[in-house]
Amino acid sequence: MPISVTARPKIYFKFHIIPLLFLILFFTSVQARDWTIMVYMCGDNGMNDQVYQDLSEMTTIGSTSQVQIIAQVDNLPSDSLPTVRRYRVQKDRLELIADLGEKNMADLKVVLDFIRFCRSSYPAKYYCLVLWDHGCGWYPLPQPRIQTSIIYDYTNHDSISVADGEFSELLAETKKILGKKLNLLVLDACLMGQIEVASEVKDAAEILVASEALVPGDGFPYIESFKPVVKEPEITPKEFAQEIVKVYADSYNGGSQGLTPVTISAINLAKLDNFNTELSELFAYIKDFARDSLFINARKQVQTFAEDNIRPPIPTDDYIDLYDFLIKTQVAAPGQYGPVFQAFDSLVLICQSVGDYYPNARGLAAWFPDNYLRFKERAKSYENLDFAKKTGWLGFLNQFYNSDDLKPEMTNVRISKVGSRNNFTVYWDAVYDFAGVTYELTEIAQDTLVFFDQANSLDNWDTTFFRPVTNRSFSPAFSFFSGNVSNLNSRLELKQPISLAKGGLLTFYAYYSTEENLQDGKFKRDVFYVEVKKDTIWQKIDSFYGSSRFWSEYRYFLDNSTNCRIRFSYKSDSSVNLPDGGIYIDDIKIIKFGHKRMIVTDYPDTSFNVFNVPKDIYSYAVMAKDGFGNKGMVSQFSRISVERYAEPYSKPNPFFTETGCNIYCDYPPAEEPKLYIYTLSGELVKKFEFEEIENNEVYWDGKNQKQKEVGSGIYLVLVKGKNFSRLGKIAKVK
Repeated sequence: MPISVTARPKIYFKFHIIPLLFLILFFTSVQARDWTIMVYMCGDNGMNDQVYQDLSEMTTIGSTSQVQIIAQVDNLPSDSLPTVRRYRVQKDRLELIADLGEKNMADLKVVLDFIRFCRSSYPAKYYCLVLWDHGCGWYPLPQPRIQTSIIYDYTNHDSISVADGEFSELLAETKKILGKKLNLLVLDACLMGQIEVASEVKDAAEILVASEALVPGDGFPYIESFKPVVKEPEITPKEFAQEIVKVYADSYNGGSQGLTPVTISAINLAKLDNFNTELSELFAYIKDFARDSLFINARKQVQTFAEDNIRPPIPTDDYIDLYDFLIKTQVAAPGQYGPVFQAFDSLVLICQSVGDYYPNARGLAAWFPDNYLRFKERAKSYENLDFAKKTGWLGFLNQFYNSDDLKPEMTNVRISKVGSRNNFTVYWDAVYDFAGVTYELTEIAQDTLVFFDQANSLDNWDTTFFRPVTNRSFSPAFSFFSGNVSNLNSRLELKQPISLAKGGLLTFYAYYSTEENLQDGKFKRDVFYVEVKKDTIWQKIDSFYGSSRFWSEYRYFLDNSTNCRIRFSYKSDSSVNLPDGGIYIDDIKIIKFGHKRMIVTDYPDTSFNVFNVPKDIYSYAVMAKDGFGNKGMVSQFSRISVERYAEPYSKPNPFFTETGCNIYCDYPPAEEPKLYIYTLSGELVKKFEFEEIENNEVYWDGKNQKQKEVGSGIYLVLVKGKNFSRLGKIAKVK
């Protein structure tokens, strides 16, 4: 049936009836209806023509005094109606409320303005929001922004992302506008029936209706979908959602849309927190044996969902039915699975499928790529999702692949003084990693820049293929480029060795794009190596493959060496298919240390108290290490100036008769002090001359001046020169 579009008629008032009419209009406007259905239709893309078909279906039903159907529509610039229009859907016609001109339908402000208008103009007991467009689940926005997640506006090259938090923000703001949770959220878009999507909106909506699979081009059958609520306006959100699911399945089971494989479900979002909590406990329990054959076979056999076109699902599809996977693995720990199944029973209100593509669809999909490379490609974006944060699913997947080569991120370090001027606390930011992290804290003093190359020339380097280029650089105007051809073996080696007697730090900036994929079940990788020469052997200290996507700084500790050599190399295989690939290096620095000591390693916390530090200027750095042994970059240094000489102390403290101890002294070099050991009552036990103090330390075997062993207890240590003294305490035990 063709639909007609009419504008609101102009009404001319006589002055004496205006007050009466205003009163009538006021009371009419504030009277709450049972339902306001807000249909947000972005057809400014490949769905352009489908807009009119679905609007026609809606006019077959039309609004009533108790049910208002309000639509906001956009079409392609080439369409006869290219602007954003707002309609009240009436029986057999569309009433044009407003033509808003060109708008970005993926702009949250535009969506929220529509919801605000519906709330103020058509207040109701229940609100239903239908988001109508392409969809692709939780996937993040690539660069540049292209069709992804939901609501893709072709004219503005924009969309609403789930992974970037936009979708969650949209629903949170909708809740504020309505003054309560949205009663029903219907996603007429592909692949949106995911637990990741549901978890993003659970706090702002009561019920979600969506499909785990692709939605055919005809979408939801709006005649049958809206008929129940128009016929029975007092229908509850739960009942309405269940009716939508039923008529959707019926319409594709030989009904109005023909026979097409589909699946659809309604989710009680109020029950999702409990379900996710039970999942979190389950994943924590089964994570350690995620590589068992039970899980590997279940992943091969689980119900999956195609992402490209409506076809039979295959095991390599990225999305699985979560409940089906749990069913197939429950023998791993039946007692742990029981609470999860109970929580799921109240979570999915209804799930229906048509055809033989989805025999084991139970209502909620989850992201589970069939190989590690596809996991790694999107894992960092997945971290931002509420489901990832609350359940530990990423940790389980990471254990399942058992191929973790992702480095922990670099942390930020800061220092806070406490108490004595020689005591302070080093803090750092926690680093998230799928496999958990521990930290390594290092103290450095007298650090000096001894080498800096801005990649403007090759004067400092022996090279094969690496050369200065200007098309991409971190700092003006050059960088070293590896080249990008097949069978490449590029090399950039420092000509002159550098002496790092107390160790040092290598830093540089790099941008890289190399081939990394899976071919015939094996990894194909073109690799960039960072190497250091120890004695006569080159040792790899790091390797890079895949894509960095932007310039990043890379920082590595270098071991003690009087003849340190650095080399960068890049090796490609027999086929290179990346036109913009290769390695770019810029701003290469080497810093040498006058002092370096490891304070703590494999440390689980994010702060450490440092006591009685000798006078000097110190830098502190932290490096994270994950459960697979991957080390992150050395952090930027945090500096502190200690201006007071430290009290003498011993290592170990307390010490034992069998071992003795080293007593450390901190004093001005010109003082040439002596060291005295006293009992607490002031009796001299031992005296060391200045000549016996080497490198600010002296060994004490726990015996007195007469070479007799002293008893257990606390002893005073005095370091005294002509114009200097410092007193400390040490302990001895037998």
